[in-house]
This record gives sequence, C-alpha cells and structure tokens, in this order.
Amino acid sequence: MDNICVLISQKRKERGLTQSELGAMLGISGKAVSKWERGLSKPCDEHLEKLIDLLGLPVETPITPEKKECVPKTTFLSTVRKEFIRILATGVMIGACVCNLAGTISTESTVVSLGFSVALFCFGTMVKG
Repeated sequence: MDNICVLISQKRKERGLTQSELGAMLGISGKAVSKWERGLSKPCDEHLEKLIDLLGLPVETPITPEKKECVPKTTFLSTVRKEFIRILATGVMIGACVCNLAGTISTESTVVSLGFSVALFCFGTMVKG
C-alpha cells in the first residue's frame, strides 16, 4: 500500500473527520476519499495541496500524485439538469416576450421576467455537475 493512502487515513482520523466530511472540505465525495485511502486512486495536485493544508501532511514525504487535472465528472443526470434549467429559462424568456407583445403583462413585468430568465439561463450554463 502506498504511503499516501496510510497518511490520508491516519491524519483524517487524527482530526476526527469522516471521509464524507473531508470530501466536503475538498469539494469532492467521501467515496473519492475512500478510494485514496484504499489505494485505488491518488489525489491530483490541487487536492494534494489542500490535503497538506487541511490534514498537515508532511511535505517532505515523497508523494507522487496522479498527473491529471481535478475535473468533476459529468454525469447523465447533471447534463439533464443543466439542459432542463436552460430550456426552462428559454421558455420563460419567450413566454414573457409573447405576453408583452400580446399586451397581457406590463413592460415592468416583462423586464423582471427576462432578468430572472437570463440569470437562470446563466446559472444553468455554469453550474457544475
């Protein structure tokens, strides 16, 4: 077993943290921390730096992290969620314009609806999966 596995587990337990709590502090799942501790994967550079700060891992210990970026995995449900938000926002934008043109809502209501829709659309585009 690699020394990083033992170190992460040991230091996490010394701090009284669960795998889920440590994962939340790093912005990842507790399952990812579990994989590190079992030697199934290693933290990337970004997470390794955070682990050094959070757990006080010794810097002089030779640790060889995986050379890949910390990119969250895109799942089917996260893609569906993003697209649903974008479609909903677009529908509200179109609806507000049509209702304004038909004279059923005021210009102020249209502006508020469009502003809300644009914000929702941008959120749907930028939200992480």
